[in-house]
Amino acid sequence: MNFYSEITTSGQAIGNALSSLLFWGTILAATFVIGLGWFIQKKKIFKEGWEQPLVKTLVMIGLPALIFNSFMKDISTEHIVNMLMLMLAGVIFFFAMSVGAKYLYINKSKSIQDTLSMCIAFGSTIYFGVPIVKAVFPNNIPDVEQAANMFNVGFWLFMCSWALFVIKKPVAGMGLDGNKLKAKDTNGQVVALENYKVKWTDIKGVILTPIIISLIAGFTLWILQLIPGIKVIHVTGSGWNTLAGIKDGYYSVTRLDALIPGLAMILNLLGALPTPLAWLAVGAIIGKTNFKEAIQNKLVWWTVVLRNLLTPIVSFVIIIIFAAIGHASGGFSINRIDFVVAVMMAASPIATTIVSYAILYNKEKELASLSTSLSTVSAAVTMPLWTIIAVFSAYEFGFVAAI
Repeated sequence: MNFYSEITTSGQAIGNALSSLLFWGTILAATFVIGLGWFIQKKKIFKEGWEQPLVKTLVMIGLPALIFNSFMKDISTEHIVNMLMLMLAGVIFFFAMSVGAKYLYINKSKSIQDTLSMCIAFGSTIYFGVPIVKAVFPNNIPDVEQAANMFNVGFWLFMCSWALFVIKKPVAGMGLDGNKLKAKDTNGQVVALENYKVKWTDIKGVILTPIIISLIAGFTLWILQLIPGIKVIHVTGSGWNTLAGIKDGYYSVTRLDALIPGLAMILNLLGALPTPLAWLAVGAIIGKTNFKEAIQNKLVWWTVVLRNLLTPIVSFVIIIIFAAIGHASGGFSINRIDFVVAVMMAASPIATTIVSYAILYNKEKELASLSTSLSTVSAAVTMPLWTIIAVFSAYEFGFVAAI
């Protein structure tokens, strides 16, 4: 393929993405639902604190279902080395962001460092990143889903463990109300946290949660698909789970969504809860703040810039390094779909799960909510920009493999 045809092809891919109704519809839906939450709070339609049950529901029920369902996908053995290298790139990226982002708030309180660094590290990969990559490669949807699942292993691993631990862990510092953060000790007494030390009960509280259990169970069942001869479940067109999108064919015994009647539909329904519930809760928190004052908060805008513009650069560099090494060594390859997936998932606005953690554990929830709202709205500008950069680079860099 010559230079001009490459330009034409990449231009068509960019055009497909920028005209995606799914992407623009998601931006519109997010804005509307957050606004609805704000309206309910301002008009006091529900009792004070109505957002708390929503957040608990999504953390205890919706999010575990979404995580488990994300691993109910086929894993291909055809390009297993390539897929494992993409997974490694994702793990490195999310580890680097999880650990390193706090240094971008070095002069702020520990509370702000913890919450906003997690906002920078994790984006709404499933609801923003994946749809736009599907729009770029409409004829390769299964390949896009496979690449997204592999890159997202690090996302689920660190967001469900490290991010939860960091935000749940009480720290010394000042809240937005100017008061010292406090917590109850093991005897139920309220104590200041200046000298708080991490205890085993804090770690245990992160490990033994529905989120982590669903992550471990889902990942284990997913990776067991690599066992030879394990695809013995035959799904027909009249089967229960075809109603939830399970197609005709043979599936691994670990694909519980194909094996257990009705499970696929249950997971799809419950897995759809986290994002709209989180958006409503975000709107409620914003409704309790002085929005005019908050919109002028430089810290919020700093977080949005870091999340929407800096974070994708980190992923861009990491995936370029992996693609170049694979091309030079001949041991594996990063193709155009892998490349665009890695960049666009990193370019997604702040994950609603992170703001849910902040609301649930009352840790800088106003800052997290405002940052999430502005990050989502700003994505209408930044994600198309990153789409152009990612797609053009994927087609023009010689070390990125063709599909």
